[in-house]
Amino acid sequence: MFNVSPDKLIVIFVVALVLLGPEKLPGAARRLGEVVRVVRRYSDGFRQEMSAMAEHVTNLDSTDPHSSESRSTPSEEELSQVTSSEPTVPAGPSEGPDGHRHDSPSTPAETGST
Repeated sequence: MFNVSPDKLIVIFVVALVLLGPEKLPGAARRLGEVVRVVRRYSDGFRQEMSAMAEHVTNLDSTDPHSSESRSTPSEEELSQVTSSEPTVPAGPSEGPDGHRHDSPSTPAETGST
C-alpha cells in the first residue's frame, strides 16, 4: 500500500520507540491500526459507489441513445423549437405590460382630483 521497504520500517519503529517510549508505543500502534482500518473502509466504500455510478451511466448510454445524458449537444429539432418559440411571461395583476408595478394611479382622472 505505502511501498515501504523493511529497512525503512525498522527505522520508523526505532524512531517511534525513542519518541514515545516503550509504555506508549503499543497504544499508539493500536490507534494507528484503527485509523488505517477506517480509512480503508471509507476508500472501499467510495470506490464501490463510483463503480456503481459508472455502471449506471454506462447502462443509461447503452439503453437509451436519445437520453440527455448520452449526448452533449442538442439536436437541430430541439434548437429550432427553442429559437422559434418566444417566451411568454404573463403579467401579474399589479404589473403593466412593461413589467413594472403600477400600484398608485398616475393620472388625475384615476385619482378623482381635477
